[in-house]
Amino acid sequence: MSDDLPEPDPSGPENSSAKSLSPFGNLLATGKDFFWSRLRKYFSLWGSLLAGYGILGLAAGKIGMEMPPLLLWIIVVAGAFLIGFFLWTAVKMLGFKWIGPEFPRLGRIVAGSKLPIGLLGFSGVIAYFWNPMHEKFKASPEVGLPVVELQTLKSLGLPAPGATITTEMAEHFRDSRLTIRNTNSVSLDRISARVQLPEPALENGLKEMQKASIQAPAGVNVKWAPEIERPVVLGTATSIGPPPPRPNWLLDIDRIPALSSITIPLVTVPETLVFPVEFGISTNTLGHYLMGQYCFRVSGHEKTQVFLTPIIFDKTNRMMSVLKTENTATNWRVMKAY
Repeated sequence: MSDDLPEPDPSGPENSSAKSLSPFGNLLATGKDFFWSRLRKYFSLWGSLLAGYGILGLAAGKIGMEMPPLLLWIIVVAGAFLIGFFLWTAVKMLGFKWIGPEFPRLGRIVAGSKLPIGLLGFSGVIAYFWNPMHEKFKASPEVGLPVVELQTLKSLGLPAPGATITTEMAEHFRDSRLTIRNTNSVSLDRISARVQLPEPALENGLKEMQKASIQAPAGVNVKWAPEIERPVVLGTATSIGPPPPRPNWLLDIDRIPALSSITIPLVTVPETLVFPVEFGISTNTLGHYLMGQYCFRVSGHEKTQVFLTPIIFDKTNRMMSVLKTENTATNWRVMKAY
C-alpha cells in the first residue's frame, strides 16, 4: 500500500477556468487582439499623420488665430509631436520591413535614423509656426476696450495771474476732465470719436482761469476740436468775436500707448436749447455720449473696434459722469444733435 497521495486533477473545478476559455471567450479575445493590433499598426502611421495635419490645419485657420495664445501653443506642439511620431514610425518601418529583408545592414542604418528624422519633423513644424505664434503672444486678441472717464470737478481751477474768479462765474461755468485710458499691453491706434456733451464747451477755455492743456504721452498727437456745423449766412452780416460754446466735439488721437492715458480739460456753460426728445437711461434714448472706433494689431493683422460710452448728466448739480464703455451701439437709440 503506497503512502503517496494522488496528484490533484488539473482539470478540476478550481483550475478549469485557467486552462481554457469558452468558445465565446476565445472568439472575443481573438477579436480584441486583432482589433488592437490593427489599430496600433495603422493609427501609429497614417492616423498620426492625419491627426497631426488636422490639428495644424485648425491652428493655422481662423479658429486657431482666435484662440488664446497658450491654448494655441499647446495645439501646435501636439500637432508637431504627431508629425514627428509619423516620421519616426515611417522610417522605422522603412528600415526593418521594406529594406531590411533584402539589405539587412542598410535597413538597420535607415531604421537607426528614425529619431533624428522625427525630431527634424517636430522642429520643422515649430519653426513654421514660430513667427505667427510669436506675434500672437506679443498681441493677444483679447484686447479690452478703452476706459473712458468723465468727471466734473467741484470747483473751478485756479485763477489766471491778475484775474479773479467770481461767485457768478463759479455758478455759471463747470470744470470737467475727460480721460481715455488704455489698460492693454498693446497700443490702440487711430482713435477717432464724436463727443456729444450735455452742455456746450468753450473752445479756448475760460480766460480768467489758468489754461489747462491736454495731457498726453510724449509723441502722441491729439486733436480736440468742435464739430463745425454748416454756417447760415443772413445778408452780409458777419460774426466777430470768440467762437460760441459747442456741445458736439470731434476727437482724433494717432495712438494711445500701452498702459497710458490722455486727459482733456473741459469748461462748459448751461445749455440753452430745448431738445424735442428727452434723453435718458430710462427711455433708452442716448443723446449724450462718446462714440468712435480704434485699431489694434493681433497676430500681424489689424483689427477695428467700435466703442460707445454713454454720458449721464445730473441736471440739478450740472455734474457729468459716464457709464461703462460698450463695444456696440445696438443697445441704444443714439440721437445725433446738430
